Amino acid sequence: MSNKSSKLKQVIGGAALGLCLAVSTPMIAPELAQALDIIAPTRAYYKDVVITADQPFYMRADSGSNSAEIKNGPQLKKGDFVHAEGISKDQNWAYVRFEMQPGWISISATKEVNGISETAYTQEDVKLYQSPDKSGELTTIPKGEQIVLDADSGSGTKHTHFDGKYGWVESDKLSAEAPKKEEPKEQVQPTQAPASEVSTAAVSQAPVETKEVGLLEYILKNPMVLLVGAVALILVIVGIAAALVSSRK
Repeated sequence: MSNKSSKLKQVIGGAALGLCLAVSTPMIAPELAQALDIIAPTRAYYKDVVITADQPFYMRADSGSNSAEIKNGPQLKKGDFVHAEGISKDQNWAYVRFEMQPGWISISATKEVNGISETAYTQEDVKLYQSPDKSGELTTIPKGEQIVLDADSGSGTKHTHFDGKYGWVESDKLSAEAPKKEEPKEQVQPTQAPASEVSTAAVSQAPVETKEVGLLEYILKNPMVLLVGAVALILVIVGIAAALVSSRK
């Protein structure tokens, strides 16, 4: 009888302890429960969204503005692209993952975009913006870079990443094919003629100076001509004298 009484007391004591824990736990530490575990969604909601809130914010451990913020996780800011996986019962909160961190965000701070999976080439130097409305310039992607696109805003921009930065680029500056490389223009060098031809041409093109020289000046400058002329004159005189002598005989 005593054994039965002892077992009965143990059952009653265990039941009482369990009842006390069940009642007191939610009253003691609801915030601690949220900090230790993120409440998973019960309704699927597969959407791709972009953050539209002007101010950065943290995700929450559960749906609702009274839920604890996950301050050891990343902040979301305008232009960030995230995947939603679930939705709250009131359909005001979305369960998302951002930089591998799960959490809840208000749907009012988002805008739905089209998720895509494409690759493209930049046809010119393209600016990477923080937001799909082309605000907040992050960096410039050089011409000819191949990039991966994962979302289309529907307003002329697509989401991508480059050099460790995530942002939006203008769709009309992308193409499925790489841009053609511009061939360097050949510079025509002037042909140079051989040195001999150049000197000959220079001589032939040089103006020839002509100068009229008088006979007397020419004779005075050339004494041999004067001597030859004198000898010839003497011979003529001798010839004439000889002819006169022979005619008198």
